[in-house]
Amino acid sequence: MNTTDIERTAAAADNSTASEPQKIQRTLETQVDQEIQRTRETQRVQETPAVQENLTSQGIQAIEQITQQLMNDERNRSYTDRGVPPIFQISPEARILIIAQAPGKKVEETGIPFNDQSGVRLMEWLGIDRETFYSDKVAIMPMDFYYPGKARTGDLPPRSFVAKEYHPLLLQQMPNVSLTILGGGFSTHYYLKGREQKNLTETVRHFADYLPEYFPIVHPSPLNNIWLKKNPWFPEEIVPELQRRVKNALEL
Repeated sequence: MNTTDIERTAAAADNSTASEPQKIQRTLETQVDQEIQRTRETQRVQETPAVQENLTSQGIQAIEQITQQLMNDERNRSYTDRGVPPIFQISPEARILIIAQAPGKKVEETGIPFNDQSGVRLMEWLGIDRETFYSDKVAIMPMDFYYPGKARTGDLPPRSFVAKEYHPLLLQQMPNVSLTILGGGFSTHYYLKGREQKNLTETVRHFADYLPEYFPIVHPSPLNNIWLKKNPWFPEEIVPELQRRVKNALEL
């Protein structure tokens, strides 16, 4: 009799003397063990190159469809008529997701997200070069995919329907994201949904409260230069931790 047979015999003997509640409990435990095993086997199949390539292809097609849907949206018609596409960077292979405010005027002109001084500073904070920043490993999903226009100070706020209606569709196409960076007040308020501190400064200071799901930071805009001078703890304490987590996410 081999080890497996002995174990089965012992299990049968135990079961024969067990009370009805104990039998039910053991049956449930067996079912759970079997479900865990099936899940592991499914994950092994999903990790094969062929399956991953197929999933990536499906994700790219879905992103293209969402992009077309955005361009056809009547609320974006003025942009589409001017030949301005939605500005974001989405990939099924993304490991890091950056959710910031909205494209500025310069970004609208080039069609490249964070292609301005804010982007230069953000890359420094993340500890990555331009090639990595604009690779498939990093996704950029603003709160609005179009430049909303100029305000008295800075730009107009992002239009609310974009995040509400289109973010969920795009998030479904990025199953491998392990770190989501919230850049600024709009994305922080939207995604932390009332879990913020009394202001953005304190929310950023308590960034660890929102990990591992979210890492809130201030927006890297030059408009925040005064804030950065008043809060030296951000580059001294927060940025090194941000860089460590970005490095870990990219190496997964």
